[in-house]
Amino acid sequence: MFRIDSKTTLAIRLTALILSIVWSGFWIFFAFATLTSEPFSVKGMLITFAFFIFFSTVTILSWKYPKRGGISTILIGLIVIIGYPAIVGMSFPATIFVIASMGLPPVISGVLNLIFWKRLNRECPESCIDSLRIKA
Repeated sequence: MFRIDSKTTLAIRLTALILSIVWSGFWIFFAFATLTSEPFSVKGMLITFAFFIFFSTVTILSWKYPKRGGISTILIGLIVIIGYPAIVGMSFPATIFVIASMGLPPVISGVLNLIFWKRLNRECPESCIDSLRIKA
């Protein structure tokens, strides 16, 4: 089995994955906690299920495919950073909070995934990249 020679490359990958897992786990927990603290509704249950599917899919995608996952998480982060405050129309402190908690973590994770992918292509031939994929 191929081994990554650079510990920095592995650290970049692990940081991207941990950030993605913590980010998606927090928002899945937040959606579930909101569902359980409010009166039961089918709409709330469907929104929670949509949060779960969306965030877990993004995390698994970035886990399994660093390039595609990196691009998708960057796009999601940019959509949240630009779109959410424009649609909801919040105050400045609330906008900063949304950008810091919902927008920046996927952008940072995506950039780290793309850096990892570029370093991996430099360090190993094409045949060893498939052996490095984490099986989900």
